[in-house]
Amino acid sequence: MIGIFAGLVTAAGWGTIGLWIKYLPIDSLLLVAIRLVFAGLLFSFAILRKKTKMTLRMALASFVCGAVLYSQFLVTIEAFQLLTVSQASLLTNLQIVFLVIFSQRRFLHILPLCILLVGLLFFFSPSINLNIFSIFLGLLSSCLFAVYTICLDKLFEKNSFDYLPIIFLTAFIISLITLLIFDTDMTLDFTSVAWGPLLGLLLFSTACAHFAFSVAVSTIGNFKATVISYFAIVVGFVVDIFYGHEITITSVLGLILCMYALNRMLRIETFYNNKIPTNKLRST
Repeated sequence: MIGIFAGLVTAAGWGTIGLWIKYLPIDSLLLVAIRLVFAGLLFSFAILRKKTKMTLRMALASFVCGAVLYSQFLVTIEAFQLLTVSQASLLTNLQIVFLVIFSQRRFLHILPLCILLVGLLFFFSPSINLNIFSIFLGLLSSCLFAVYTICLDKLFEKNSFDYLPIIFLTAFIISLITLLIFDTDMTLDFTSVAWGPLLGLLLFSTACAHFAFSVAVSTIGNFKATVISYFAIVVGFVVDIFYGHEITITSVLGLILCMYALNRMLRIETFYNNKIPTNKLRST
């Protein structure tokens, strides 16, 4: 029961990211920097007692992963700002699709991929005037996270968790450089900042969600934890209902087909591989 509850908390945390972002009048570049600092400090405290050896190879690997992670954070926030919460939650949680495409077993997933495509068409069919660029950003977010998990596997093997603070520090440095290049105002007006949504994003959707996901993985296993975490898409759908967005039978059917297709892909990958790369770390 604890593992299932932790998985549901994870889904709730990741599914409400868009809810907090909608209420935050903060530049996306600055918001990414704040999230990176907060998440980096969390991981630093988590492995403070471990002594991590730093070599030139590990430093270069940390730079590559940090650059990809920063890009994924930024693209995700931009997607949530342009799309509805349910649309962004769905498009930014398709990492398994790109991992499948990049794998050598892609032919085994032809049927689930076709079902997913039909589901996406049903889900987005009511949004006739939807901006194609915003859909591209959502898919790019999932693709970047897939690339990030592949980099963790290939560059760090089993020691990636020990280097997470360094990866987040690298991403934060890249974020600062970007802020300077684009001459972004880095001052926060503490009287106008919506502290509720900001704390919700940092504490609930970042700290609590990541901790709960770790508990879920350790108690009910990778597969079940990942399947439950995909209910973040459903949470995003519920948030849209709360916002008063139009919900149609077509969009509900599309959501069901997408969830079924993602579940099938996870089952196939779990059958051929005992661990799924997407469980390393979630960065949405």
